[in-house]
Amino acid sequence: MNKILIRTAAWILVAGAARAIAAELEPVITPNVITAPPAYGQNHQPREPVVTPDLVTSPPAYSTFTRKYYNWTGAYAGVNAGLNFGHFEWRDFVTGSSSAPSGLIGATIGYNLQTADPIVLGVEADLGWSGLSRTVAVADCSPGCNIQNPWIMTARLRGGYAFDTIFPYLTAGAAFGDLVVKTPFGGRLYANNLGWTAGFGVEFVVVGPWRVKAEYLHVGLSGVKCTTTDSAGDTVPCVLRGPNHFDFSTDIVRVGFDYRIWD
Repeated sequence: MNKILIRTAAWILVAGAARAIAAELEPVITPNVITAPPAYGQNHQPREPVVTPDLVTSPPAYSTFTRKYYNWTGAYAGVNAGLNFGHFEWRDFVTGSSSAPSGLIGATIGYNLQTADPIVLGVEADLGWSGLSRTVAVADCSPGCNIQNPWIMTARLRGGYAFDTIFPYLTAGAAFGDLVVKTPFGGRLYANNLGWTAGFGVEFVVVGPWRVKAEYLHVGLSGVKCTTTDSAGDTVPCVLRGPNHFDFSTDIVRVGFDYRIWD
């Protein structure tokens, strides 16, 4: 009988000690109407410490487990180079067309605004110098009329969907250009024309503020028409021993480098 009592007392002591050790390691919380059970035990360590912001300490800009994406907002400037595929059409006394390629080099400036991720809107302007020149053999203009497009400028809107550091976009806006037509008999036509342009492209972040892009634009600059005033004050065509109206359009394919100036 004494042995039974001694064993029972020993088990009670062991159970009590185990409870005390468990209580020391992690207290047991009994939920009630007000107190809910903890999501994790006291000894559970979360993967990332919780930062509680106050008047001095601001919350982290982003989690250590969250990727930081590229933001396209900001002004930029750059240079570009490519090919200018000009297309000429003439009409009135004769009708015909001709095409000619040339090199194109220019400068760019613009601004992007990344609105609701990942939509990017922007405005861009560029000026390109071209060596486009074509002599076309047309009736009554032997040995040929020479047509030139020395420069093209565009002012466009851009919009697209950014895939982090890759930005495909559509673009459209106004175009300006200089047209020159020369005849072998000293006739000369000049026109600084306002037209339109539209196209598409894709831009990539290379490193830091440097970006590279590839772009296609179609440009329509209308044309140039030679007129003069007769003795009665009426406007009549001036005959330059050749066509009196030339239309010009071109397709531009180019690549460029942009440098992000400021946000």
